[in-house]
Amino acid sequence: FFIMDHVPGRIFTDPAMPQSTPAHRAAVHEDLARILAMLHRVDWRAAELEGFGRPEGYLHRQVALWTRQWQAARMEDMPAMDLLAQWLPDHLPPDDEPACIAHGDYRLGNVLIHPTEPRIVAVLDWELSTLGHPLADLGYTCLTYHLPPDFGGTRGVAGEDLTGTGIPDEQAFVASYCRHADREPPRSLDVFIVFSMFRLASITAGVWRRGLDGNAADSRAGTTEVRDRYRGLAQMAWALAQRLGGG
Repeated sequence: FFIMDHVPGRIFTDPAMPQSTPAHRAAVHEDLARILAMLHRVDWRAAELEGFGRPEGYLHRQVALWTRQWQAARMEDMPAMDLLAQWLPDHLPPDDEPACIAHGDYRLGNVLIHPTEPRIVAVLDWELSTLGHPLADLGYTCLTYHLPPDFGGTRGVAGEDLTGTGIPDEQAFVASYCRHADREPPRSLDVFIVFSMFRLASITAGVWRRGLDGNAADSRAGTTEVRDRYRGLAQMAWALAQRLGGG
């Protein structure tokens, strides 16, 4: 069953937040980092969430899961997806982080902002939440810095000049998260970015497949726009993987 409540607020689907002031954008992004860190610091054992997920082996399980999802959704040859499925297991970092509650889809578009104030009042869309790796969650949130503004349903700010906008760059956002999480900044999030792109590409390929099969609720699911979105994610992920080496 669900316990639900109405929370008034605003949703920003455009990560550039064009109707906001620089001060407003800065405050919202600071709160975005703070709330994610706060979630990751929840004592899930004390909250009796042992059955919420397996705390060990999250990254390898996730790669295996989304590889299976891709194979089930496959409608065409997409070498980048197959190469990523081979590359990721060999390049995942050691799974030595304490498990946390991982939201799985944490981003600006999935939080409610107070009707008038620049602060978060609710976090939405918990379907992918489980016990997982904090940096995988953070890496997904940082996808916005790697996706262009015109990238279909998952728009980002890559290539945009953020100077004076109030939107922090990726390094500043990660530093803010780490300050709130009371941890040292990671040496790199790049592998987590590759993983997040691969996972999102698998999800999007599944949406496209269901659209073509006539099993999707959204009539746009089987369009070339959705197809091109998954292809673009796969190609961007593989390009980044090659830059990291071992490709």
